[in-house]
Amino acid sequence: MSSCVGIVALNPGTEKYENPVRSYTGNWLIAHNGNTPIKKIDVILRWGEPSSKEELSDGTEKWVFKSGVRFLGLIPFVIIPIPLIVPVGKNSWTLILKDGVVIYAEHKNTSGKGFICGLSVKDGLSGDSGKSPGCEVI
Repeated sequence: MSSCVGIVALNPGTEKYENPVRSYTGNWLIAHNGNTPIKKIDVILRWGEPSSKEELSDGTEKWVFKSGVRFLGLIPFVIIPIPLIVPVGKNSWTLILKDGVVIYAEHKNTSGKGFICGLSVKDGLSGDSGKSPGCEVI
């Protein structure tokens, strides 16, 4: 969209995965659906060594991978984005492994929801060119 107004709210989010399975899409390792369990070697080959490791009392291992910053705030748009955000921690994946297999995963990151309204420039590939007004929930 160009020539737009709107707002996006950013907040820290958490996704939880019980008995996660291996994803073969992009750089992701973890998915909700499928049938291939995630092995310790899969994690190391994809993400390298964790930021921290801990042996838990029940015989499981806790691995934490940290990267990037989590944000909280608003981003109003009046033609250009005006970020009004503050850092509130790091993005992370926490994995619990038992017998060399990931049995639980938790992803802490920044998620956003909002809307923008304005003139949309169509790509012309579909034979449609020009601008048309519209709003989009993001």
